[in-house]
Amino acid sequence: MLRKGQGTQKDPGKAEEIYLRAAEAGLPTAQADLADMYLKGELGPPDLARALPLLEAAAAANHPIAQYQLGQFYETGAPPLVPQNLEVARQLYASAAAHGMKEAAARSAFLGPPAAQTVAGPVNTTPPPALRITPNTALSARSFSVNGKP
Repeated sequence: MLRKGQGTQKDPGKAEEIYLRAAEAGLPTAQADLADMYLKGELGPPDLARALPLLEAAAAANHPIAQYQLGQFYETGAPPLVPQNLEVARQLYASAAAHGMKEAAARSAFLGPPAAQTVAGPVNTTPPPALRITPNTALSARSFSVNGKP
């Protein structure tokens, strides 16, 4: 409501504060929504560096929108933070499509199925070890490291 000004005055800063607390508590929808705010520039210029750890956490928790958005970054690449990796994009799209996301199903059909996917096995949505972004303490959009380096 605060994010969009529905039923109250729009306050992106307060919305960020609330989403951040929920994201730190491990709620995938809050992680995905806060990442979306950063990507859309609702709190200043678009900020992939702040959004990426949140998207990864939500995608790892099987949030289909986060999987789709993260898949888009891996499909096209967003150097230096996200290398182009079509296999990871395929895996993320397939996982989001399995949760009913039509846009992900369309991208998955276009790119083809993941090479590593088995009929009975789950789709791996973990980013490759070369780009593992983790929070420094609790999940925080303000504090993250890339490959263990702040």
